[in-house]
Amino acid sequence: MQSETSLPDSVKNAVFQEIERQTDVDPNTLKVIRTEYRVWSDSCLGIQKPGVLCLQVLTPGWSVEVEGKNQRWVYHTDQTGTSVIEAGAWSESSGSSTLLLE
Repeated sequence: MQSETSLPDSVKNAVFQEIERQTDVDPNTLKVIRTEYRVWSDSCLGIQKPGVLCLQVLTPGWSVEVEGKNQRWVYHTDQTGTSVIEAGAWSESSGSSTLLLE
């Protein structure tokens, strides 16, 4: 399996679009601050949610951390950005956070 060295634009754009969809934050204000190429152990990209069945299949992808508007988000994706799942989010101003898995 080939490893990736830099985040594909398709993955970055998919993450930014998902953040905009969920929060109405303008994608032009977002910045990728950390990426890590990963091989997830399942089709749920390492995020287990109640009632959701995951195929136990190796899934190459990314962990992407984004910041904007005093907030940060972590998303898990597949290799192309077709699947994008929020793994956590927090607000720098309030200090509150929700981390699902990381």
